[in-house]
Amino acid sequence: MTTTYQPHLSFRRYRQIGKDSPILTVNASILKQPTPLHAKYAMDDDDGASEALSLGDALHKAVLEPDAFDNHFDDYYMWSPTKGLDTKAAIEARMMNPDKILLTPDMVDKIKWMRDAIYRHKLAAHLLAKCDQRELSGVAADKDLGVVRKIRVDACQGIGTEGEEWSPYLVDIKTTRNLIDFRKDIRNFNYDIQAAFYLDTDAMITGRARSSFIFIAVSNTPPYCARLYGLVPEQIDKARDIYKRRLAALATAFLERSWTAFEDESEPVAIAL
Repeated sequence: MTTTYQPHLSFRRYRQIGKDSPILTVNASILKQPTPLHAKYAMDDDDGASEALSLGDALHKAVLEPDAFDNHFDDYYMWSPTKGLDTKAAIEARMMNPDKILLTPDMVDKIKWMRDAIYRHKLAAHLLAKCDQRELSGVAADKDLGVVRKIRVDACQGIGTEGEEWSPYLVDIKTTRNLIDFRKDIRNFNYDIQAAFYLDTDAMITGRARSSFIFIAVSNTPPYCARLYGLVPEQIDKARDIYKRRLAALATAFLERSWTAFEDESEPVAIAL
């Protein structure tokens, strides 16, 4: 597989990259799992149909491609026949329209409120305005481990073309219930592992290293507002060590078809309450 960025690829098509490949294809979500067995379960159980994923896809479209969301909504989305996305009618509608994502009117209202909150934040709006590359799907061949990496970059400036404008950061949009103390989300959802994996994979694709990863966090409950967060270099380095160990273990498990968890631990885990 060619190491490159693929612009204008839908989120659904991005999720399909590597699905039928004999080579292991790894994204950051898989590397957030603590063991190869957990990672395999996550890969096998990933159908991309949850309400959270649908909401996230649509929010990114609304923020990063507002014209597509506002003026070409029907090209990407369709209205759910019910208020929930897990009903029989909604599941049937999704099966009949596999290239579109189901949304409800309540979800769309929330998406617009969150988008407004992001663009009310002056620095967030400024960073996004500078980022001419948005919703980039990237793949990189990791020849050392014999796997393919894939990333979905929300926004940046520059993809390695000679003479282009370049940003030293990648931008990622996250929804949260914990805007004031977003570090809890970073810890609970392993966003630091995502940041390190994205920065390294982006460098493999572009041939240039970026120095920082910026989260635009937006609250998904009223009052809707946004803040920016960045990881210190030491935290990125720590997360890099973790994801590299997990990636190596996952590559070995895939090659040997041996999906282990904690079976080789030699002593009990010490707990202090």
